[in-house]
Amino acid sequence: MRSEAGAGSSGWSRRVALAFGQALAIMVAAGLAGLVTYRWHPRSPALFLAGAEPGPAEVSLQEVRGWEEREFLWVDARAEADYGADHVSGAIRLGPDNWDADLLDVFDRLQQVGRVVIYEDGPAGNSGREVAERLRRIGIPEVYVLRGDWREVEAGTRME
Repeated sequence: MRSEAGAGSSGWSRRVALAFGQALAIMVAAGLAGLVTYRWHPRSPALFLAGAEPGPAEVSLQEVRGWEEREFLWVDARAEADYGADHVSGAIRLGPDNWDADLLDVFDRLQQVGRVVIYEDGPAGNSGREVAERLRRIGIPEVYVLRGDWREVEAGTRME
């Protein structure tokens, strides 16, 4: 009797193992089929972008020049010493290093304008993107990061 019970449970465990093996084989085959399809599909999406939140929009100086001056506000995301040395005329300073204190000083102006254009020290800088993301999180909808060098702004709009 004992040997029959042992043989029955042995058969059951073999069937379970076989079912798991077949399920694994089906998943591997489906995964390979998906990879092959992705590789040769003419419109396959970039996998690293799937599900990622969009970064801050960039804008060129030529686009900004097409806007009315009252439609946007320049925001300088550089260090306070750099802002003190030279900045775009009418720009406010709002950097990630002293975010809370700076934001309290300029929050009303940020809410009054339609667009915000942030500039930083060239493409290697990261402070402009950080400030843009923070502004979006607090409800400022139209935030752009200037593409290129802020020093290219016309001499008439720069602080002397």
